[in-house]
Amino acid sequence: MNHEQADKFTNWAQQIATQPIEGNEGEVETKFVLPFFEHLGFPEGCRRDKFYAADPNMSGGIAQVGASSGKAYPDFVFFSTEKREEHNSSSALVAVEVKRSSENLDKHLEQAKKYGDRLQSLFIILTNGHRVKVLRRQAGGGEEKVDDLLVTDLKSRDKCLEFYERVNFETVRRIKALMAEGLQYKHLLQLDKILNADPELQEVLRKGDFKSYRAENELGILLTKKKVSVSCIFPAGQDEGGIRIEFSNPLRRGLTIQLPFREFRRTMLINLNTPIRDSNGKI
Repeated sequence: MNHEQADKFTNWAQQIATQPIEGNEGEVETKFVLPFFEHLGFPEGCRRDKFYAADPNMSGGIAQVGASSGKAYPDFVFFSTEKREEHNSSSALVAVEVKRSSENLDKHLEQAKKYGDRLQSLFIILTNGHRVKVLRRQAGGGEEKVDDLLVTDLKSRDKCLEFYERVNFETVRRIKALMAEGLQYKHLLQLDKILNADPELQEVLRKGDFKSYRAENELGILLTKKKVSVSCIFPAGQDEGGIRIEFSNPLRRGLTIQLPFREFRRTMLINLNTPIRDSNGKI
């Protein structure tokens, strides 16, 4: 943990805890949310305001997500990189929805969850400047509650340090990279501490990534990215073909998913909204 940064967050948080922000959504954003993430170490270049959260179930247009017709923009999204061309679901760390200080957050929880699901962010944070709800998205669906904090609780230095340790930028960025969805967040924090304290393990993680590669011909396709490799053999004659998926992450190394091509086409392609074509290219 960066103790100097933690002290900065603690000093600011204890001050704001004595007099939480009152006002409309804009005042909560400028007086609470932006300094809140700044003191948690999130670089300004990693932040995007009103970032469009595309609906993966739509072929075009904007779905009606929020209270307003057509609203599909979280107030803020924080990414793991400052490179704007890399701001996507792979680098999305936190989707933030902000409400005025008098608003009941629970009424807007489903809206915030939809933003997080669309962006595939690690965290969903909903706040009105008096309360901060922190949820971690589960890849298989659902959410894990990481914190439900009253800002007045931050008068306690121990509470400040505990919150900082869980939600600071460097920790969140490293845990996003772990891609270990099956573990509870407290276990991910423990794992992160172990990895961060051991340079040899860090080197194993770094070298464990696949090299990007793509090859294809009439028999099939091989597509490899840093974290996953997918090989596809097309059906031919009596050979039904198949799909093989492998992962580079140390926690999943050795895990292989294999599916017959017809099963892959029947389930996964349809779920990806991919049209199925016959050998003549017709849908």
